[in-house]
Amino acid sequence: MGNERGRWPSASNGARYRLCPGSHVLGKGIKSQGSKVSYAGDRIHDALETDDFSKLEDEELSMAIRCREQLNMLRELIFTEDDYLTVHKEERMWYNGNRYSGKPDVVFLHADTALIVDYKTGRNCVGDASENDQLQWLAVLAHHTYKVNTVIVAVVQPHCGEPTFHKFNPTAMKRIRNKVLRILRAVEKPGAKLRPGKDQCRYCRAKHVCPALKNSMSEIALVDPEALTPAKTAEILEQAQAVKELIKAVEERAEAMMAEDPGAIPGWTMKPGSVRRSVEDSKGIYGKLADGGYSFDLIINSASFSLSKLERAIRENDSDKDARGTVHELLGDFIKEKRTKSKLEKIGG
Repeated sequence: MGNERGRWPSASNGARYRLCPGSHVLGKGIKSQGSKVSYAGDRIHDALETDDFSKLEDEELSMAIRCREQLNMLRELIFTEDDYLTVHKEERMWYNGNRYSGKPDVVFLHADTALIVDYKTGRNCVGDASENDQLQWLAVLAHHTYKVNTVIVAVVQPHCGEPTFHKFNPTAMKRIRNKVLRILRAVEKPGAKLRPGKDQCRYCRAKHVCPALKNSMSEIALVDPEALTPAKTAEILEQAQAVKELIKAVEERAEAMMAEDPGAIPGWTMKPGSVRRSVEDSKGIYGKLADGGYSFDLIINSASFSLSKLERAIRENDSDKDARGTVHELLGDFIKEKRTKSKLEKIGG
């Protein structure tokens, strides 16, 4: 994939370009590090492209099936049975030669309409399709490549619920194209600005060599928290989120090195994780305790009741979309709610 798109900007990084235009040039030539989650995602995407699910493990197979089901639902919702559809899977599109490129998971074409579908197989939910930077960049590419008037974009992310989709009519497409090209010009500009921050640094392959991020670390180290004004606090908090992403990357690299060689890093070791016990078969446990002569009251008072599992079971067994409301209506007198401590969070992110 890296060689295919070469040194040119990619739609998959649209959100990062908007937040940090200089990250593209800084990251050229730096290979991204894969992870267990990303490798699983690659296998699922490959299976959906080739229709060969034989190499997928249980959870991966379940995810691929759910993605396919949601894809079919979208197709049937947007197009009719009589519509002749042209289907493009994993085909890279380019804008004006090689200014930037993108490779959608699936594109359906009919008459003057394109439907772009992007699979997200991880547990981190992305925003609604209408606000997704990557899909906006892909919409501009599809509009340019296939000469359609209307582009519909959709996100399929089964871990996060039902798919979301949004239609860009010709007027909206003009607005989106202007937005994308404005960001692209900022990326192409000599000396494009580097703006560290949590979201843009999270997946940036160049964060370990970023001078702006290093400056942020130096500034944070000299901060006197008691002397901060509200405005300066906001600035430092933004920098701190970016620094956390760098620290996380360093820790992950250290863990990978020590997984291969426990003594790789002098003065450091991998402390075994704590053991947490759980009960998988509540019914079986109840039977064993009852057979052992223990009373019903003792068993019930020692057990914990999972509202989330009950809601999930009701939702699956009764096709009840408002299972949470059903449970609250039935058991509200027995439910106590306790809010955890409030935590600091940036507005809009």
